[in-house]
Parts: sequence; structure tokens; C-alpha cells
Amino acid sequence: MSDFDEEAAKRSAALALLEDDDHAEFEHEAHEQDLAHQAGHLSQGEVFGEDDLDRADRAQRMAPGDSLSQKAMIRQDVWADLKNIAPFARINPPSVLAGTLGGQQTITVLQDLTLAKVQPIPQLPTANWGGPDAETLPVTVTFAPVQQVTQQYSQMPILPYGIVQFGTRGFSVKAEVDIATGVQFTINASAVTLQVTLEDPGAFFAPPGSVVATVILAGMLSFYPTTHTTNLTRTKKALAFTGPSVPATFAVPPFSRNVTIFNRNYATVSMVIDFQDVNLNTVYSVPVAAGAPMQIPIPLSSEISNVSVNIAGALNSVITAIFGLAF
Repeated sequence: MSDFDEEAAKRSAALALLEDDDHAEFEHEAHEQDLAHQAGHLSQGEVFGEDDLDRADRAQRMAPGDSLSQKAMIRQDVWADLKNIAPFARINPPSVLAGTLGGQQTITVLQDLTLAKVQPIPQLPTANWGGPDAETLPVTVTFAPVQQVTQQYSQMPILPYGIVQFGTRGFSVKAEVDIATGVQFTINASAVTLQVTLEDPGAFFAPPGSVVATVILAGMLSFYPTTHTTNLTRTKKALAFTGPSVPATFAVPPFSRNVTIFNRNYATVSMVIDFQDVNLNTVYSVPVAAGAPMQIPIPLSSEISNVSVNIAGALNSVITAIFGLAF
């Protein structure tokens, strides 16, 4: 067997070892090793310059016939690489080039020509990044309209919001955040995805017209904390009707800690706010008299899943619920 054939056989065996494992740690990471060598941080002989096949080849030589030991060695080498990179990786993690850190999407709200409503509003991706657990670090999220939303179409409220899903391997949560004129906040994660969308206008739709609204929204990721803080919210709107006694009902968004309710006709219409559990049982209620707008947010206890607003009087009313978020 020639040297070439022997090397090819080793590489094939090493590749088979890697493909046999389903752990994310064994995935190839695009390290900026040339910059590190130029900066004098690493010598050519250190493991930082190795790829997955090099690691697998060495593991087979050090533990022939023992696949479990080989996989453990590969994992330790990957972790050692991350540890070596950390001191001089500047602000971005090693896996930053494998992600898409920002983008924009155009969201067009279209009238359903057969019904007096709009077509379903899409949730469109703008950013996506994921790295090994060892890269869990502060990640700053920025949502903003590319052009500020100022025009109201028909009678529909334009309420853009962003969806952020974040966590580490085996742990992921989702949150919704008002975009308004732009928002920025920091989370901790090794994987983040961003989407942008608009609040469904529901009963606010007022035909005619084929295009109800067109909005360009952007989302971006960067690393390490912002230097300021802001109160994050998630705003929803609904109509309450007195004739058929139909309340305005809101599902409590993730991470909500309190809510402020505004009644457009507060001067002449009173309301009762029912805080309900997952089975729609009322846990507690708060009455708000006509002429007395709510000034202080109401705390949400942990069992509250829905907020229902009943109004009294001769008028229907637009109800706005502003949920304060915990991050």
C-alpha cells in the first residue's frame, strides 16, 4: 500500500468516526487561525490549527479499537480549541462567521378579497446564530423599522414586533418584543434566532383596498451587553363590545410581569379587568371607573394566562394592553 493509499484509508476511517457521532461539539468550526498565528498567540504545532479529521486521526492512533475513548478525546480537543481561542477572539465568538447576524424583511399586509379581514401575517427571519455551549455569552438584539412607521392604513393599527428565540443546547425560550421606533436589549445564549412581524389587526380591518400596509423591519445580533437599558413591552389591541357583551381578551405573552390597560373611551366608559388562569377561571379582578385612566401597571401573578376586559356603557371601545416584560 502506498503512502497515499495509507493516508486515504486513515482519513476515511476518521471521517466515518466523525459521521457516526451526533454531538454538536464535533462539528467543524471555522477558526481564524491565520490571524492568531500572525499575532504570535499560537505556534504551528498547537492543536488550534487542526480540523476535525486531524483530531479523529490522532484519536484513532491513541486509542485504537476504542470508539468511546476516541470520541471523548475529540471532544476534549474541541473544548481545548475553544479555551485557546477565547483570550484573543476579540468581541465575537469563534462561530460568528457561521451565522447571519442581521437582515431586513418587507411585510405586506394583504386584504382577503373574499372576507372582511386580512390574510395571515408572516413571521419572517432576519438573523440566526448558533455556537457550542462554551460560547454562551451576552448577545445584544436590535429590532427597528427601516423607515419609521407613521402612516395608518384604513383604521388598522400598525404594531410591529420582533420574536427572539434563544438559549443553549437543550434549552430554548421564545419572547415577543415591541419594535415601535426601535428597541435594543441583551440576552445570554449560545444560539439566537430573530423574526419580525406585525400584530394581526383582526377586527380593526376596514375595507376596501387590496394592500392594507407595507412595512420594512430589521433585526440584528451583536455580542456583549448594550450600555443602556430600556423598558421592554409587548403591546396588543382588541375591540370590546357592550351590545353582545364581548370582552377584549389578551393572551399573556412570555416573560410578562405586569400589564397596563388603556380604554380609548375611558372618559365615558368604565371597565372591569378579569385576570384568568389557563382554564379561564377568574383569579382576581380590577374595576376601573369611567374618567379614571389607569396610571400604574397591574402585577401578573404566575398563574395568569389571560387578561379579559369587559366594558360598560353605550359605546364599543378600543382596548390597548401593554405588557411589561421581565428582561
